[in-house]
Amino acid sequence: MPSNEEPRTPQKARVASGNEASATQMSSAIQDTTLAQSKEVDKDFFKNHARSCPSDLVEQLRMNPTVVSAIEDIQAVKNIEVGMYNPLAKLLTTISTTVHSSFSLQRKQQLGLPSHEHPILFLNHSGCALSEFPTEQVEDKPDLVGVYGHIDEFSSLKHGDKGTYRAMPYHRLETVVEAKPRNKGGGRAQAASYIYHVQQARPDRPGYYGLSAKPQYFQVLYSSPAGVAASERRQWSDLQNLCDYVYSLYDPPDDHFLYDGTISWSESKEFGPPTWTITVGGERYSGAVLTFIGRVWGRRTTIFMVRREGLPPIVIKEYYLHSGRRYEESHLLSLIHADGFMPGVVRLICAEEVLTNGKSIAFKYPKGQGLKTKSWTKHRLVLADSGLDLELARSVNDILMTFYDLLEVHRTVTRERRVLHRDISLFNILMYPTAVKCADAAWAKECPPLIDDVLQGQKRDAENRTARCVLIDYDNGALLEKSNKNIEELQNRTGTPVYIARAVARGSVIRGTAQYLKMPTLSEKAKSLYVAVCGNDRYEKYNDTGKTYHGGTQYADADEFARQVDSELPFYHRWEYDAESVFWTMYALLLRVLPREGVEDETTESSLEVDWTELTSHTIPDKKFRERADRREWLMTRSAKSFRLAFLPVMQDVATLLGKIARQVGPSYRLMETPPPHDDHLHEAMQRLILNYLVEHQDNPIPLTPGVMRAISIKLPDGGRLERGRYSITPITIAPSIPIPQSVPAEQSIPDMQSNPSSTMSSKRSRDEDEDEGPGAKRARVAPKPRPKENTPPVQLEPLPQPRDDALALKGLWTWPMFSAERDRILAALVLAK
Repeated sequence: MPSNEEPRTPQKARVASGNEASATQMSSAIQDTTLAQSKEVDKDFFKNHARSCPSDLVEQLRMNPTVVSAIEDIQAVKNIEVGMYNPLAKLLTTISTTVHSSFSLQRKQQLGLPSHEHPILFLNHSGCALSEFPTEQVEDKPDLVGVYGHIDEFSSLKHGDKGTYRAMPYHRLETVVEAKPRNKGGGRAQAASYIYHVQQARPDRPGYYGLSAKPQYFQVLYSSPAGVAASERRQWSDLQNLCDYVYSLYDPPDDHFLYDGTISWSESKEFGPPTWTITVGGERYSGAVLTFIGRVWGRRTTIFMVRREGLPPIVIKEYYLHSGRRYEESHLLSLIHADGFMPGVVRLICAEEVLTNGKSIAFKYPKGQGLKTKSWTKHRLVLADSGLDLELARSVNDILMTFYDLLEVHRTVTRERRVLHRDISLFNILMYPTAVKCADAAWAKECPPLIDDVLQGQKRDAENRTARCVLIDYDNGALLEKSNKNIEELQNRTGTPVYIARAVARGSVIRGTAQYLKMPTLSEKAKSLYVAVCGNDRYEKYNDTGKTYHGGTQYADADEFARQVDSELPFYHRWEYDAESVFWTMYALLLRVLPREGVEDETTESSLEVDWTELTSHTIPDKKFRERADRREWLMTRSAKSFRLAFLPVMQDVATLLGKIARQVGPSYRLMETPPPHDDHLHEAMQRLILNYLVEHQDNPIPLTPGVMRAISIKLPDGGRLERGRYSITPITIAPSIPIPQSVPAEQSIPDMQSNPSSTMSSKRSRDEDEDEGPGAKRARVAPKPRPKENTPPVQLEPLPQPRDDALALKGLWTWPMFSAERDRILAALVLAK
């Protein structure tokens, strides 16, 4: 996230029960909806976003009888929309065929057109849903679709005897057209939503054109990571601009990339689901499958999984990077693993800026808008580690062991590598890792003792010291520079609303309502295990003496404390804020997991809904409203009895543990007279409490129902969508979407241009006053998810893959200069231990 953006809201996590989409997770979807519905137009659209069709072709088409009659038929339509479909398809296909035939074979090859033989045909697809959306939950029904091929190729998709087609796959669409009759609103917003979904399903399409048509006029749209732009309404007599639209489908302006030449799709059966072939660093990966699709207008994160027989899967992540961004994920990952691999953090195989035909795929904002961020550029990472979503945990103890390791890994990386994650959430943590092992020489010297070491009271050898977690997505990470040169970066509010620390959400130091508590002590058995692995010096280092709390001291004078609160101490992102995000993630997950022996009653069910509402209703406020109380504060400061009410009987000890952690996380340590001397003090406190629980409950892991969450009946507005990439080997089943509501809810805050650079694309604007959709307008529809019954079967998990004695195929993938000196060492080390 660039420094000038407000914090983003991700899509709701994959939940196997319940039918909720949190209202607090809607800001990104609403932002996208607002872009789609925008009435602003670019007066210079055809100059800025289209290639002019040669005048001789336009004149040739102007005299074409088919073109003349089709335009007359379109203009004659009154209030019956269906009357536009066939003449519009005939008109656009005629233009497309003429344009396509004007290119020489050499020119077609230079343009990299997917088909050299056949033009783009415009087919009537009205009333029928498209097929093969990656998550199978979006049902778009565009009126016309543009596809390459001969008309006979699509005979199997014919629908009825009226010349319509059905179930055209998303990945075959080159453009979409939405038509509206004379008496209804324009179809521009609907066309934009179709374009949005097509680009999600087609990672090979950085830019995309679409058309909205009415008997009175047409409008052309262009979508890219920088946003969506629309032309003014043009009369049908303006054949030049209509031809410009079609011509640009083949030969767009030089800086408007329609295709990424490093990625292509293929079908195992005709019109079936695609797999992708991706070239990275000179290596070709075939059979890649989409596992995550993010927002199109913005960073546009996309995740692929490449499965390899007998070897762990490879993860490929691509995204568009802000030119003004201070830190980049690949740089931070390379720093984390530079002196040896750090367990528990995803490892980077390769990173590169994507080039097509020797050019960077970059989209620039028009000049004169005063935006700090000037462009988006496509980047791609290849990653060596994957895992399962936290919701697929097999037991509570597995979850707690994962979080213990997460805290240990996070504090080690922050201390030794000076890299702060800044976006800990349910979406950025995986468990049950799948990865190759490293030879001993490849591990970092600072490789920390992990939970499996502690519980057995002995450190494992380095080659066997794997973490229970994989921490991913350092998109929002920052380097803690000793000179504080980046203090402005650390003052930005970055995070995910449900999980973000309270101070980070406000962008200021909080007073905190919880009392300071002593550093927790370990039980006798837990201490003996801890000291055997971590040493007594570490244990004593964090213990309190006298009147200290986490090693710090509080103000004895209440008036002095109040003055400190009122002085507005400078805010910056602290280690303990990431630790607080770990707590919110633990709480959200453990509140909703379903024990195999769990039975709901009226008390637990109603309390669950209250607590879940308080948690998920949290939003990141605009800075002018940051003094408002955080709704989650109550969850941290209530009584132990109240804390346990929402948890099932078998989970009562877990609830007690979470309550103890909450009271450690609650105070504002920034307001102590003498602050804690160790930045990782809160990590230590949380880990001690988790360790005490695990030692006491080693024989009672509380088996869970993987993939099934406790159901809630809260009905919240649709729109919260996933944005974070997951390197999970579990199929994703929720489709990101942009709903098209009649109006944006008044209570939602929409970032302005300064905080949302993608909210506009042109420098000259005017308004279409009657653009709103009519009450009968069709919508991009998301299939509802039914609330499961009590006997919902658990997700069937494959056995965890075992490491094999095979080398990971890495040759030829190291492309960044910083890797050149260590390439041989790392390639030799990143092999399975014999």
